[in-house]
Amino acid sequence: FREFVGDLFQRNALVRGELVLDGRIVDLSDIRCPVFNVYARNDHLVPASASRPLADHVASSDYSELEFDGGHIGIYVSRSAQQKVPPAIAGWLKARP
Repeated sequence: FREFVGDLFQRNALVRGELVLDGRIVDLSDIRCPVFNVYARNDHLVPASASRPLADHVASSDYSELEFDGGHIGIYVSRSAQQKVPPAIAGWLKARP
């Protein structure tokens, strides 16, 4: 857990291209598959300002995002989220072969 927090939160190693998994550097620009970035506007653990920049780091030509008006847990359990987020994800998936 300490290594995870140190690498991802304190050093931002993933975005900097310095994260090593299984002896290999993880390079976000290698991501070319469709990406659907779903994040909560009021997330206090992973702020929207930390989620939005993903678009600038992946090489996918099919990038979409959904910003939901909720928090870290609310995006999964709130009534509003249950009515909006799963259908949005399903629609995004159905639109891709």
